[in-house]
Amino acid sequence: MSGCRDSNNNPRHVTSPALGALLGAVTLCVGAPIIACAEEISVPGTTVKYNTYIEGEGGYDSNPDSLFRQAGSPFERVEGSFKVTSTTATETYDFTLKGRDIQFNDLDDSNRWDAKATINGSLIVGQGQKLSLGTYYLRDFVALDKLEVVHSYGEYAVTGDDYRVRLETRSHIEHNLGEDVRGLKQIQDDFDVSRGAAFDYSRTDGRVSAIAMTKAMLQPFMIYNFGGLDYFNQASGASIDRSARDQFAIAGLRFEFDKTLRLDVGGRVNHRDFDDKAISTFTRGFVDINAHWQPTQAFKATLVIERFLREPTTSFGLADDVRSVALTAEYRIDPLWRINAAGYYDRVEAVGDDFRYNKYSTTMSLTYEPNKSYEIFVSGIAKWVTEEVSGESYTRFKIGSGVRFNF
Repeated sequence: MSGCRDSNNNPRHVTSPALGALLGAVTLCVGAPIIACAEEISVPGTTVKYNTYIEGEGGYDSNPDSLFRQAGSPFERVEGSFKVTSTTATETYDFTLKGRDIQFNDLDDSNRWDAKATINGSLIVGQGQKLSLGTYYLRDFVALDKLEVVHSYGEYAVTGDDYRVRLETRSHIEHNLGEDVRGLKQIQDDFDVSRGAAFDYSRTDGRVSAIAMTKAMLQPFMIYNFGGLDYFNQASGASIDRSARDQFAIAGLRFEFDKTLRLDVGGRVNHRDFDDKAISTFTRGFVDINAHWQPTQAFKATLVIERFLREPTTSFGLADDVRSVALTAEYRIDPLWRINAAGYYDRVEAVGDDFRYNKYSTTMSLTYEPNKSYEIFVSGIAKWVTEEVSGESYTRFKIGSGVRFNF
């Protein structure tokens, strides 16, 4: 119980100084100038920090809703976030509010927005032991299909001299708000299906992961995850029942050649037991790869190849079987200029539905940061999607530029 006592081995008060400072910072910031908030908090042994940004962007998006029948539009976007963090020697808490508003000038559903509130906390409960908890609420009115999400997690991690073990639990709830704002001539594609109450679900997961011999070049690791899915708004006796028990397991080796290059290779098995009468089980194997390379402080790159089951994006599908490749890179040309680039490929096959998609996308941004107070950026997105069975396809291209102010 070392995490519940101070340095003199006296019992610690139930009220956490870090948590008290966090609540005080949030309270004082309501209705007060943001820049003055941190100056009004003074708790011995506690550090309170805030981060605020406001970002504006304008540009053109050729297909913001990923429709087969494309509808492009100029857009203006405003985004902002406020985060306050309170830290002591053994505790950290943070609270974040974030929102954005997008105006598409040429679309019927012209104004889109979302808002998200997040709170996280972590506590060192003993030598090499850390407990983390958090939750967020998201209200998303950016996509055509509006939804709200509640997500919570808990994590207990133990780190030894040459091993790490982590126990995790997660709860995720998605509720589709049922607002179909498409015009009569706007037909949404099957890849981004219109989602009603039948797609509302809750998912609860438990996960254990471990890695050993962390000081050696070869480090064996394993991950096991079990989850239960409940589609709680399906019609009674529905012909398609997506409720299920989901499992995946990964076992492999980490190759840590030096501090600049790390490679994880693991065999993976995904398995889901459905309540559906027509399809009761689905099992697939794969080899996951995760590589990270940072030869210098100015450049880093990550490669992730994996296969996983996700919730369905087609009208009659039980789930999506996804094989994914993602390559991301960041290069800081000099202290003022930074380039970020990424490329993605997803092979998506619907379980219980006859759709097979190939998705290719790339993103790139160039950022100029003369100081910590603001930065100017130009960004772009390119996306190509084809469906093998129907032969239909669509593209999306987006270009924008803007400025971000940091407080």
